[in-house]
Amino acid sequence: MIFEFTLLAMVGLAVTLGLFAGRLVKKIGLPSIIGYMLLGTIMGVSLLKMFHHTHLQELEFITDIALGFVAFSIGNELRLTTLKSLGRSIGLIILLESFSALVLVAVLVYLVTGDLVTALIFGSLAPATAPAGTVAVIREYKAKGKLSSSLYAVAGFDDGVAILLFGFTAAIAKQILLADAGIAHGSLAIGLIKPAVEILLSLVLGGALGFVYSFLVR
Repeated sequence: MIFEFTLLAMVGLAVTLGLFAGRLVKKIGLPSIIGYMLLGTIMGVSLLKMFHHTHLQELEFITDIALGFVAFSIGNELRLTTLKSLGRSIGLIILLESFSALVLVAVLVYLVTGDLVTALIFGSLAPATAPAGTVAVIREYKAKGKLSSSLYAVAGFDDGVAILLFGFTAAIAKQILLADAGIAHGSLAIGLIKPAVEILLSLVLGGALGFVYSFLVR
């Protein structure tokens, strides 16, 4: 008899097996997240095909919730006093890491494809990182200290810088495409106004909501 598992049953099975996989890899000195990744590879589209792309789309809300918890965990660890103690070095690390990734990937993609727009888009995506793995390992080992604080800061602000870079780089790529098509209107500076306004409004709205929520929490 062939049993057909519902999506909810497969999620439950994956969570249960994930707990065992995490504990198993811990016995050989590896963080639990390695076990989760290996199990995901085995159960995913690469091997057993228990989860297909349609399943992943239906479960996308779980990813959003998990990333929300990750972002909250990062924010909960970051304080102004901690950032001040880290000094200017943490800002330099974040900026250099982000801009270096953008420039390096853009140059390499341009050398391969010869397409400036493609190079800019791929380069703008390069600074983005997935902070979940970093946060999971730090929390699992209960790491404390300057290095852990630096990692939290880099993981938290890195994606923020990546969003800023993508907004401006995408606007530049759009202007180049319009110019090539002969329908460009306005200068490059005018094309950068829209993403600048959106980012500024997002910062203002986020700061206002953060202030209100912090007041409510007290």
